[in-house]
Amino acid sequence: MFPSDWSFDGWRFILAADARLGTVCYADDGIWEWELGGGELPSLALRTSLGLRVRDLRLFPRFVQGRWAVSDPRRFYRPPQVEEIQAAYARVRCAPFPGLEVRLETWVPDSFRLVGRLTLHNSGLTSRTLRVEWAAVVRLLDVGRPFRPRRSGGRWWLEGEGQGQAWVVGLSAPAIQAVETPWAALGVEMTLAPGQQEVLTWALGRGTTAAEARQRAQAGLQAPWEAHITRLRAQQAAQEVHVVTGNPTWDAVLRQTQRTAWGFLFPASQHLPQASFVRTRQPDEGFSARGDGGDYSYRWAGQTVLEAWWLSRSLLPGGAAWVRGWVDNFLAIQAPDGFVDWRPGLGGQRGRFLAQPLLATLAWELGPYLDDPTAWWEEIFPHLLAFFQTWFTPAHDRDQDGFPEWDHAYQSGLEAAPIFYRPGAAGYGAGTPWVESPALAAWLYQEGRSLLRMAQHLQVEDPLPWLKARLAALRQEVEAAWDGVVATYRYRDTFTHRSPSGEVLLAFEREGVFGLERAFAIPQRITLLVEGGEGTTQPLTLVLRGEGLAGACEETISPRQWSWRGGYGMAIVPSAFTRLDFVEVQGLANGMRGRVIGADYTFEDVSLLLPMWAGIPSPARVAQLVEQTVKSRYLRRYGLSLCPSGGHASEAEQFVWPLWNTFVGEGLLRYGYCDLAADLVGRLLDGIGRSLATSGDFYSAYDAERGQGQGEQHAVDGLAPLSLFLRTLGLVAITPERVILQNGNPFNRPITVQYQGITVQFHSNQTWVTFPGHSIIKVEGPGTYQVVRSRSSQVRRLL
Repeated sequence: MFPSDWSFDGWRFILAADARLGTVCYADDGIWEWELGGGELPSLALRTSLGLRVRDLRLFPRFVQGRWAVSDPRRFYRPPQVEEIQAAYARVRCAPFPGLEVRLETWVPDSFRLVGRLTLHNSGLTSRTLRVEWAAVVRLLDVGRPFRPRRSGGRWWLEGEGQGQAWVVGLSAPAIQAVETPWAALGVEMTLAPGQQEVLTWALGRGTTAAEARQRAQAGLQAPWEAHITRLRAQQAAQEVHVVTGNPTWDAVLRQTQRTAWGFLFPASQHLPQASFVRTRQPDEGFSARGDGGDYSYRWAGQTVLEAWWLSRSLLPGGAAWVRGWVDNFLAIQAPDGFVDWRPGLGGQRGRFLAQPLLATLAWELGPYLDDPTAWWEEIFPHLLAFFQTWFTPAHDRDQDGFPEWDHAYQSGLEAAPIFYRPGAAGYGAGTPWVESPALAAWLYQEGRSLLRMAQHLQVEDPLPWLKARLAALRQEVEAAWDGVVATYRYRDTFTHRSPSGEVLLAFEREGVFGLERAFAIPQRITLLVEGGEGTTQPLTLVLRGEGLAGACEETISPRQWSWRGGYGMAIVPSAFTRLDFVEVQGLANGMRGRVIGADYTFEDVSLLLPMWAGIPSPARVAQLVEQTVKSRYLRRYGLSLCPSGGHASEAEQFVWPLWNTFVGEGLLRYGYCDLAADLVGRLLDGIGRSLATSGDFYSAYDAERGQGQGEQHAVDGLAPLSLFLRTLGLVAITPERVILQNGNPFNRPITVQYQGITVQFHSNQTWVTFPGHSIIKVEGPGTYQVVRSRSSQVRRLL
């Protein structure tokens, strides 16, 4: 159940086939959105565009009693109340008329069917006669046929077609009739005595022919509802962590995070040996005209290690086998030289950049949840080590200082950050290969530590000296990027290792030679920007003359070196200048204008806090970072914003991204800031809960002050930080056989966590653990403990 004070008016939430319980088709997936009112045709509508094959297809009920007919939930006697939402199943209650209670259930058994049942109960004192209608409306893109009644096999159906698809809707009840309304509908008349209950089922099937669609609809009408509910409940009991915090909003957010997360999963394909996932799942997605997913957008065209790391935090402990499969997928496509692709997809897609260095981190974190992690680690360790080593080759560590660089802003997961210049952006960031990012170094440091621990666990001695040397070098380079004046780590130039502020050196609107004679105290990386051009390329050449790090310097930026997008062109000058004397502009078309800019490395964003997550800085430096930066410049009403308050951050850069907040929160816990971590978690859950309460779904980001969802709906990025909540509470890991906990609940209220029959109750100074069939085990005193399920329920202090 959801909080009693929530209003469900205008809610929209996604339902799609659950890969754990049904057949899911990557190239042809039917994704539905249940709208509780609103739109052009207000109703309890299940709608989709079938991956943009129609403008809109919707199914909805209408209730007719006497001369009154209602389909708009705002005209119901009692508005809809959402009782349950799973990945592929939902249940809603309402009362269209006084004394008529209706429960609507919807289930997506696979990618090609949608089924539902309506349970009607007369709670009044007199009999009532009414008609229940199930309507189907489609707005076609081009040639096709809208829904219309058709009799086949001795019963009425609603049939439509378009874009090579046929759709058939059926209603299971005696005396079904085709109903004349403004839209195609099937209806059934009934009389309910006081206290009487009636159940109707309906189904939609789709296929390449009407016969195939009708067959699927017929199968949907015969769907084993009770067996499905039983399987669903068993799945919940085996995989879901049930949390009772005393705050109904928090409970709802944590519950829905887990149930939503399962809906992103897809089965293995010929291109990936294990199951994977997509980034979003919305009605406009899920259809590949090519039939293999090769034409999908980035949301469906592969999965990154960063996204896998983040989604794992909503699926563990119950999804350990799935998460292990994601690691195996990345290693399955590894090249002989150790290269692992950034975004391998179920359709064979590749991102052609190096994967984010979080694979060994994820594999090591999985250990407590696997029955035999040692055997798996033995198998994958050489491949993880080769991948880690790839990051330090000249192709990725261009100055060979032990501090690698991104190849593209997309790899960072923060392409929206102002340090990476984007056409039309307000700032003057640098090009990716010329930026050394503390976040990348932090990930590499943690990756190296995970490999070191894995090697020590496996008693593999050979790589230990090299790994220790890499870790020491990374720590030294990251600490060199610390700016004590503003208490933050800084981006820095790849070759100069400096962090200059940016400025416009020259603005031009014509061709010619422009004299500058500017000397720079800090060597400047030059960014070139032009706007106003048409097309994707322009015959534009700029020549820059002055002095560089090695003396006299001349750089020519030819037409092939420009990147064009939306009328904007951008180029980064390879050399850094200590003095810029002349700029020559050739081939500038009429109406175009440009700027020569010193790239700005002083931009700040939340990723600059990640050295704390990796355990790099000293406690004294972390104290400075927390007090002067985290609390005073990033912390907002609903979490840490992408960029610090003030400065030149745009509105979007003030949004809260749960993923990046989780990195910082885990860093706070590492250094003992448990109360601040609890405060951060509370802000995040409050903000996400505020958005969920008004919209019914998760969004990729949230407004830092208002909590409203922003960006993509039903997105992996927007899930709540379940793992951070549990770690902050003190639950390090939980499996059917053991619980690892850190005593001392910082939330100032008793909180209960249940998993597979285990109950863990967190109090301020005690934690109570109860295994099924065992008495309560009380753990007291600060420290980290392991409680093992056995006859004597052993408790052992780890730290």
